[in-house]
Amino acid sequence: MTAHRHAAYMRFRAKLDALAPSKLLPAEREVLQEAAEGLLLTHDSQEAAASYERAAHQLRTLISTGRWTETMALPLLDDLAAASQPAFVLAA
Repeated sequence: MTAHRHAAYMRFRAKLDALAPSKLLPAEREVLQEAAEGLLLTHDSQEAAASYERAAHQLRTLISTGRWTETMALPLLDDLAAASQPAFVLAA
């Protein structure tokens, strides 16, 4: 793990912590948190892609239901991508 990846993970956690009490159900928060931890810790590209997709799906659902805006979700996706291994190029 690099300092850059850890910093991205910590940014994600701070944003998630700020939003979670009022904007996320506990199960939704858990999906996003597990994805972030998976991206930070995995060395497997397929596992990283699956973690990112789970988080992206959760965020797309929040946007499509009108509970979140893209402005809220996209910075989280950026931080998730930055927290992954450099070789794992992830597209939203």
